[in-house]
Amino acid sequence: MIDVVCAVIIRSGRVLCAKRGVTKARANQWEFPGGKIDQGEKEEEALIREIFEELGVRIRIGTRLESLEHEYPDIAIRLIPFIASLESEDIVLAEHSDVYWAGFAELAALNFSEADRKVVAMLRTHPSTQGLVG
Repeated sequence: MIDVVCAVIIRSGRVLCAKRGVTKARANQWEFPGGKIDQGEKEEEALIREIFEELGVRIRIGTRLESLEHEYPDIAIRLIPFIASLESEDIVLAEHSDVYWAGFAELAALNFSEADRKVVAMLRTHPSTQGLVG
């Protein structure tokens, strides 16, 4: 089981979705950006590092959501999502093929990876997103 952090980055009532690159497992599926926690690294440190590496932006971390486990054919992960906001705006794609600012009502229609679909479902009822979910 590998611990993975992800950021649900919210700006003006929309959520940043990142499309996985064509050479990655689960290519062209949407996800909340993030990545593996390195040994000895705290969750928040890993998330800040991963978002900067993948998108070239700084984030402010808010609420930690409930972690969830998912087993893909090639890897088992414990996904640890955080609500976050951008501190800088100029996104530079290093690992993803695209980003999209989706309204909450749009999230269920996007082709998210399976673990990230569980996060989408969690967002529909989480107190930190109430008033944003359509």
